[in-house]
Amino acid sequence: MIRFAATRWRLPITMNPINWAYGTSLVPIPDTTSVLMSLPSGGRPRWCVVDLVTGQMTGGTGMPGHLRAAAFPTPGRGDDRPWVLGTHGLGRLELAPKSTITEVTRKGIGTYPSTLLPLGDGLLGIGHRHGRSLLLVSTSDGAPVIRLKVAGPDIAYPLSDQRIRILGPHHAQATDVDVTTVKVVARHQMPYGKHVHHANSAVTALLGERAGYENAGGVWHIVPRRVAVLDPQSLTTGREAPAPPDAVEVLGSDQDDRLVITNHHGLVLLDPATLAPAATYQLSRRIRGAALCPGRNLAALLGGDDQDDALHMVTW
Repeated sequence: MIRFAATRWRLPITMNPINWAYGTSLVPIPDTTSVLMSLPSGGRPRWCVVDLVTGQMTGGTGMPGHLRAAAFPTPGRGDDRPWVLGTHGLGRLELAPKSTITEVTRKGIGTYPSTLLPLGDGLLGIGHRHGRSLLLVSTSDGAPVIRLKVAGPDIAYPLSDQRIRILGPHHAQATDVDVTTVKVVARHQMPYGKHVHHANSAVTALLGERAGYENAGGVWHIVPRRVAVLDPQSLTTGREAPAPPDAVEVLGSDQDDRLVITNHHGLVLLDPATLAPAATYQLSRRIRGAALCPGRNLAALLGGDDQDDALHMVTW
């Protein structure tokens, strides 16, 4: 039997959390037990690093807007400083001697992007999961290189011959990009989905169908019906099972290879063989964000209303 334990870490918030708008992204820092996260609009500091085990919080400065994503380079291959994407720009993350964002690029980045994709060959991709284009920027200085027509860029992974495949489940399309010529070389249909995750040569996806529109901006809603493992090359479906109720995101896999999925109130662990629910941890109120420390049985859930201004550290 899987048993959960939780610790509640109070966040340094000086305002009523019910006013939280943008700024609740949680990003795990590789090979650590810490996460990067934004704090509510108007909060000070604007972002911080939280060690989930000790509860130590270190405030940061210089974030261009609210944190949306981060890209961590492979150690020992040039500049080891990560890139971070905010709602109004791109910058370098520095955690020592103090936590700050440097070398910020705002011009040409656009506003409210949501994804930052390592593409290899000195390139990063910046886009939005609901958008229809991808801005390529240089990893040397963050300068824009070219904007490509790419539908709903969510994740990217390498194929062969210098090609990168970019999955856009919101638009049911995958796009192959040649990073040496910075051109789109192929497009493929894929199932509609809410979220996809790539690890260990497999793609795990929350698949569903288009429903009504979310807002007046013409963005439709995807209702997850299935959790499935897709072949990264053919995009055909292998194993699949019904999605947990109110499924939102695939966080990754824990140290026992169980899939970790979020719903509106917490975590659902799925058996790696059958994809059936193995255990569930739920808060009494809806969450605003979650993160999994890859390869660990350790996750963070961000409380999301005026009664909960805390980060919940969950182990199992």
